[in-house]
Amino acid sequence: MTERSTVADDTSRGALSAPAGPDRADRMSPGSWRHTPRGRTPLVAGLVVALSGIGLLVNGTVLAFRGLLVDDEGWYLQAARAVAQGQLPYRDFAFTQGPLSPYVFAPGQALSGGSLLAGRLTALVLVLLLFAVAVGSVWRAVGPPAAAAVGILLAADTGTTWALSMAKTYGIAALCLVAMSACLLDARHRDRSMAGATLLAGLAALDRFSAVTTWVVVGLGCLFLARSTRGRVLVALAGLVPVVGYGGLYLLAPTETRFGLWGYHQLTVESGGLRARVEELFVTRLPDVVATYTIPLVLACVAVAAAVSTADTRSMLRRRPGLVVAAAGTAAFMAGNFAAGEWHSDYLLPAVPATMMLSVVAVGLASASAAPAPPSPTLPVAAVLVGAMLVLLPGWGIGVDTFPSERTALQRASDLAAPLEAVTGPDDTVLALHGAAVAVEAGRETVEGDSLGQFSYVDTPTENARRLDVLNAELLVALVRDAEPAAVLLSDWDRELLDRRGTVSTEPGDAGPFLAALEANYVEVAVQSGFSQTGSELSLYVRR
Repeated sequence: MTERSTVADDTSRGALSAPAGPDRADRMSPGSWRHTPRGRTPLVAGLVVALSGIGLLVNGTVLAFRGLLVDDEGWYLQAARAVAQGQLPYRDFAFTQGPLSPYVFAPGQALSGGSLLAGRLTALVLVLLLFAVAVGSVWRAVGPPAAAAVGILLAADTGTTWALSMAKTYGIAALCLVAMSACLLDARHRDRSMAGATLLAGLAALDRFSAVTTWVVVGLGCLFLARSTRGRVLVALAGLVPVVGYGGLYLLAPTETRFGLWGYHQLTVESGGLRARVEELFVTRLPDVVATYTIPLVLACVAVAAAVSTADTRSMLRRRPGLVVAAAGTAAFMAGNFAAGEWHSDYLLPAVPATMMLSVVAVGLASASAAPAPPSPTLPVAAVLVGAMLVLLPGWGIGVDTFPSERTALQRASDLAAPLEAVTGPDDTVLALHGAAVAVEAGRETVEGDSLGQFSYVDTPTENARRLDVLNAELLVALVRDAEPAAVLLSDWDRELLDRRGTVSTEPGDAGPFLAALEANYVEVAVQSGFSQTGSELSLYVRR
């Protein structure tokens, strides 16, 4: 296909149409770089991509086997185990994210019978898929040097690699955003690409509820960019995925679904109304984002400046409207997280790979539009410099367990899971709270209401706690007083939480009745130090 026909294929309707005559980008397009007979650009770029992929694989594998154990991994994998047994999120157990992640991790848990490592390896596969999709799409859209630059950045961003390689929602959301962007950059099959992008935005929304903003922005953009009625129908059908997913679960259990997706996340919101929320946004959240994501934000700003700097680059944007929609959808994901009552800066991590990928695409296309020339090493060299900063901040090896022990974090969890498995039967239940990961490793189910790990402990009346499948202080005391669970996992962190009226509550509680009932009905049989990222001491109690 000639470049003139490629440009025509990438032209949107109406006001987005490109000028009739060829411009400099037509005479030396990114696509023509791949076919130039001189030079060894594709070979060198391919080697850089391969080395970057190997580096990412090595880092991800080290993190899978030797990474810190993060508390949330336990209850995410408990949820995966539950859906593998035919249970539904919200209706059958409390869950505070979109329903997609348990189904992604369920096959590994079903095959392994419950395994932290299986969850980590599943997450690693997602990271490697993300890398392949990002590099492949940039290679096609911009050329080999840009693909090499993306590979370098993704491999060097060790902090994001750690976050995405945990058994949580981040890797799934990041893969969806990158694949969505790849579809939007593909001008060869516009209608199918728009439907694919909408579908992937919807899957991101099913993974993390905050990505609903991405689904709305990308869905509307794709409806506008689709060339035909058939294409718009495909986009509309693809856009129904989160509607069907969330709608079906809501119809089955409206109260529980509302609590899991919205109500729980508002428990940490302090009173004060809209003014307090706006003040928190500017005083806490935005400065937190700037401090945490300095390098990706600078890359994005450089990309935007390059893309709008000249008439030629602005013409490039008009010919590549999918790039604009992808950037808007990624930005919408970030904005969606600001609406939540609960806040942690790591909520934006899934957007980092797509931000880096789109920044390189924008700079590469802008460079080709403004000053077409044979491929140069400028982008990869710049990526090496930025990658060096990413490696130094926060540093290679971030996330690797450094607890002074010959046993890794996963092995220490397994060391406590072994006696738990030995003293309980397959049909016995465990009160796990902070130790949910140990229950996963032992292949034991937790008691009803304990599906959120330590976050299951909520300050709410007993009747409401039962309806929402969570636990309050009264229910916790009743469980150990009646010796209902065959075993109890209790950490020093849990003891601190029991002195509050709930995990996310600031109101004082009384741990005395629970600890007295525990002492009367259970005996401590094992202790593990250095558990999870908090370094807690986790004790195993069994019924007397």
